[in-house]
Amino acid sequence: MYDDFFQKDACPRFTKNSDTYIGASSVPSRIDEIRENRRLNRIDTVKKIVRKAEWPVRHEVRRELWRVLCHSKDYDSSKALYRTELEETVRSGTKSHQPQFLSEEGVVVNNFNLNEQGAVRLLRLLTVIEHLRPEISSAPMLYPLCALMLHYLEDEDVFACVQHLLVSKGYLMTSPVQWSASSYTILSLVKKHKPHAYAMLKRQVGTADDSILVKTMRDWLSWIFSGLPFTHVVRIIDCYLVEGHKFVTRAAIAIVYIWAKSMKDISRIVHKMICMANRRRNE
Repeated sequence: MYDDFFQKDACPRFTKNSDTYIGASSVPSRIDEIRENRRLNRIDTVKKIVRKAEWPVRHEVRRELWRVLCHSKDYDSSKALYRTELEETVRSGTKSHQPQFLSEEGVVVNNFNLNEQGAVRLLRLLTVIEHLRPEISSAPMLYPLCALMLHYLEDEDVFACVQHLLVSKGYLMTSPVQWSASSYTILSLVKKHKPHAYAMLKRQVGTADDSILVKTMRDWLSWIFSGLPFTHVVRIIDCYLVEGHKFVTRAAIAIVYIWAKSMKDISRIVHKMICMANRRRNE
């Protein structure tokens, strides 16, 4: 415990938004390789690099990784826009408030233990996004995504990353219709690609009616951003920033599969225990 305390005290933090510090690692960063392949539009190569990478959450590559994965020709102008908006907010005396899109269904409110300064910056960032992007009526993933990014990036960089994701197809859900459809999509994919998990789901719920089964999928975003360890979520975001929303969907399907497998294992154990008890009774 004391070694960990002194290590945190000695190592620099990624940002002042959290206590996530930069740790030593022997894992290669490959950041220059990623940057060059993105420049050449070799997205499949970037995808392979990021998927196979084993960067710890405290690896120094995280100073740059998400900025590089979100970089576009408008990146610097987005940062400038954010700074201008903050200056205007200070001049006008406008206070940060909870954006309306945070009250919509499906929103996951988890800041992954940002410190007080980080929490203030998160709310300020989301307020600016709402002001500049009034067309967003529902964005359930935006809160946890921005919170995660603030562990590693300054708020102006997080804003530039979010701007990139919002204008790129297949990254962020921004309407209630998209959110509502996502549960049906996940159930459909489980049914198609994980039939044993789908069968277990039907047994546990007691129906084969998909209109009822889909209700079990409604909290799928929370499974990921509230249920998984920080280390797992960070790695999911690594891949998400390359592959888009479909990777987060795959993570949800994997959780359903793991759940079904655990239920099957429990059933097997219970069956063995019953058989053993019956044998002892007959001896």
